[in-house]
Amino acid sequence: MYKFPKRLSLFLLLTLFFIGGCRTLPEEALPPPDPVDDVPLLRPGVRLNVEVFVADTIQTRAENVRISADGEITLPLIGTANVRDLTVRQAETLLNERYREYYVHPEIRIDFVYDDRGAASPWGHVTVLGQVRNPGRVNLPPSGDLTVTHAIQQAGGLAPGARTRSIRVTRRDADDRRETIRVNLRKVGTGRERHEDLRLKANDVVYVPETFF
Repeated sequence: MYKFPKRLSLFLLLTLFFIGGCRTLPEEALPPPDPVDDVPLLRPGVRLNVEVFVADTIQTRAENVRISADGEITLPLIGTANVRDLTVRQAETLLNERYREYYVHPEIRIDFVYDDRGAASPWGHVTVLGQVRNPGRVNLPPSGDLTVTHAIQQAGGLAPGARTRSIRVTRRDADDRRETIRVNLRKVGTGRERHEDLRLKANDVVYVPETFF
């Protein structure tokens, strides 16, 4: 039986090891998606303020940067970066990797530029009806944090005769099944049961009934 020379055998073993064990990793690995299902994702049309800090000192600032139709933003030094369908945390990690070419241990901070004056929000909206001063659409903020109390405030506040003990929130699930949730804002106002102040989702309908004497 033919025997491989020792040097050739060692070379073949090392070659098989590297081929089998090495994997090509992306240059800029992103963190896993946030565990919260309704974390807002960055979308075209959204405007951002992006700041780069080193040792708590700002180095670079880009204000009112709009995400293009292709999901890209253009920033000083690094040029374009695609942030479409990323969470804010993922986008900060992505930009941190890019800015490491220019700064030592940079820290990226992303804030939203948001104008609620009649423009449709890319995050969606809720509808507030019933005994409020300005019934109609209320845009969801980029943070996704809109509670029943905040939505009513955005709708001008409660109108006289509003029944705050039995506010109804109607929403539909992925199978288009309707669910009605009752919210008692009196308990929220006392501070004893703040969890009653339901966090709203896009397309929810908030109805404030009238008190019957």
